[in-house]
Amino acid sequence: MPKVTFARLMEDAERRGYAVGYFESWNMESLLAVADAADAARSPVILGFSGIALPRKDRVMP
Repeated sequence: MPKVTFARLMEDAERRGYAVGYFESWNMESLLAVADAADAARSPVILGFSGIALPRKDRVMP
């Protein structure tokens, strides 16, 4: 599925009368699941991702 700017996505949604869902993911598995589902449905989505769960060199995760 191609990436487009937020403005272009919203303009198209308004012009064609559809909603665009926003999905917040807290790990890579859920982010990929949403992206795969959107791709399979050929439906645009806005993906949000919290990087808080990503490992960092200066922090050890429990």
